[in-house]
Amino acid sequence: VICIACLQAGWFSSVNLRAAEPAVSVQVDLDAFAKSKLGGLLIKAGTQFAATEMGKDPGEAMDAVIETLGFDPLQQRARLAVDVMNIEDPITGMKAVLSMKDSTGNLEGLLLAAPGYKALNQGDQVIHSVAPDGEPVFIAFDTTSSGAKRIVAAASLETVNATLQSSSGPLAKFPKGQFVNVQLMSLPQEAMEGTPAVALAALLDETSIS
Repeated sequence: VICIACLQAGWFSSVNLRAAEPAVSVQVDLDAFAKSKLGGLLIKAGTQFAATEMGKDPGEAMDAVIETLGFDPLQQRARLAVDVMNIEDPITGMKAVLSMKDSTGNLEGLLLAAPGYKALNQGDQVIHSVAPDGEPVFIAFDTTSSGAKRIVAAASLETVNATLQSSSGPLAKFPKGQFVNVQLMSLPQEAMEGTPAVALAALLDETSIS
């Protein structure tokens, strides 16, 4: 059984819903995902696609990917946390934190070739900015107090700076086979105008889709 998501809602009174931040928080255990049936199929398909594009066999293609990244993506025990502050405007205020085991490899260097690349020095910290679609995305590479590596990305420079000042929260402990956890803390205002939506939200407490 592959558990796709676990939706957790707290107290769904209208006051709590409006006050809660972020609106949606998603955590993904990428290591568990890679070991799942779905993850295995996607990795196989991705490797085959890369091999075809490179004109190499799958083994050579994976070696080339590892050389380019500077690490084996299947051995980093990576985890991804994405916070959405406003469901009605998910891009603005969105924050993503990719936590790695002990290395971010060559990823920081690869950003130099990204469209619209700029760098901002803030003390000992370098904030990178890229604009693949014309809108800037700010990215920082950080080492936590435990020595783990993490990459912070957001559409707001202030959000990146605030995240760098905070410690990275632990990945939720998922039941065996589950690799995605979704915490729903608020709903759009129009959804709160009808009682059926509130009743449905209340039912989402500790609900999983397998």
